[in-house]
Amino acid sequence: MTNPNTGVPLENLESHGHSTNAKVHAKCEAMEEGCSFVHANPLPFILGAFGVGIAIALLFPRPQRSQRERYVEDPLDELKELLRGTGRRLTHSADETRDGTVSALHEALKKVKSSMPAVFKS
Repeated sequence: MTNPNTGVPLENLESHGHSTNAKVHAKCEAMEEGCSFVHANPLPFILGAFGVGIAIALLFPRPQRSQRERYVEDPLDELKELLRGTGRRLTHSADETRDGTVSALHEALKKVKSSMPAVFKS
């Protein structure tokens, strides 16, 4: 038999000067019997733990949202997020279009300058 706290056999405790008594043996035997019972019948303990969890959850009710939060503020928040995403995509698209237009204008100006007669070049 071992000490459940240290894992040291109880016989070794006696050799180190620690006295063991019937209470320590009874506690160890009860613990071993309890562990073996739980290992043999886990379903009642699982169901019991589930029941205790439900009971604790019922003791602490969830905070209720108001009608205004549920039907006004939450949909507005969702709409804001949707519009932000759309705005980001539109901004990105406009930036790409602007950059493409600027580079196309630079290319067109280079072609016009290269095709102009030397008289008009300054």
